[in-house]
Order: sequence, then C-alpha cells, then structure tokens
Amino acid sequence: MKTLKELNEEMQYCEKCEIGLLDVNKYVDGKNGFGKLPITGSKFKYVFVGQNPSVKRFEFSAFCGRTSGDTFAELLTEVGIKPEDVAILNMVKCSTISNQPPDAETIKTCTDTWLAREFEIMNPHLIIAMGRTVCDFFGVKLGGFGRWNKLRVAGIYHPAVLKYDPSMKPRMMEMLKVVRTEIYDGVKLTKWFE
Repeated sequence: MKTLKELNEEMQYCEKCEIGLLDVNKYVDGKNGFGKLPITGSKFKYVFVGQNPSVKRFEFSAFCGRTSGDTFAELLTEVGIKPEDVAILNMVKCSTISNQPPDAETIKTCTDTWLAREFEIMNPHLIIAMGRTVCDFFGVKLGGFGRWNKLRVAGIYHPAVLKYDPSMKPRMMEMLKVVRTEIYDGVKLTKWFE
C-alpha cells in the first residue's frame, strides 16, 4: 500500500477529468507544500472533508480561501479542537472555474481514484463532511451521523456559511462540539443532531 506522501505525489499530475487540465490545477512545486492534497495535523483519526479547493488556495491557504480557512481555524480553537488532531481533505482535489460545485461525474472519478485510497491509508475513526454537497455524497444529513463504506460520517455546515449568514455560528459551534466529544472522549454517538 502506498503512503500518503506517495499518493500525493501521484495526485499532483492527475488529469482524469476536465478540471484537472485547468491551469490553476497544474502542480507548482513549493506552493504551501500541499499541491492537491491539503492536509494538516498528524494523527489523522478525524478527517474533515470539504468540497474542493478554492481557486485561490495558493494565494491564501492550502485548505480553502482566506475567509473560510480563517473562520474554520477560529471555530476549531473556540470549541477546543487542536489542529494537530485533525486532517483536512477535499472530496474533489482540483479547483473549479469560479469555485462552482463539481459535477457528479467529476466527483465520482475523483473520489474513486483518490479519496477512497486516502481513507484506506488513513483509516479514520470519524469523517466529518462539510457542506451540503459533501454530505449528499456521503449520504448523511447536515447535523447527522451515518456510514459510508463502513466508515462513520458526521455532517456539518461548511464554515463558508458564516460568511453569508453569521447567525449560523451557534449551530456550527454545536456541531463542532459534538465532533470534539468524539475526538477527545471517544463517545459513540448515534443520534442525529437535529
């Protein structure tokens, strides 16, 4: 089985779909050191999964655009989740033009080719799907728990929601507090948040 580093190196040159051919997705060595595989942390038991990288990811953050990335870091800190205790991946590894949601064919190609292999290597205890598109892919409700290929999945809002509706922060914090309980207390949660 390949290591994450080896998988990442292979992923940099992926052109299995049309968005992989866009200039913004061409690998440029040294930009944040992440390429198409934005990972933070070192333990990898709890994996947050976003939709796909921001088109400006190299300018601001390996995870996503400046606003969402900063907001996410602040939210994690506020609820007591340590960045080193989580990993961050994207369902689709490449940016789309104008940050439009990727189509179903692209999602299937990318998740079959890369995401499933990442999970096989990482063997996460809990996957946290961020946003409606990612929750739909994993078959969970926003604020709910479910399973995908025998892996446990929780669905939460993407931090970008706060950019458009700051009143959602208490709801987002509630969801992250449940995730924190999973991380630090190992509680087996089976109920929906909602």
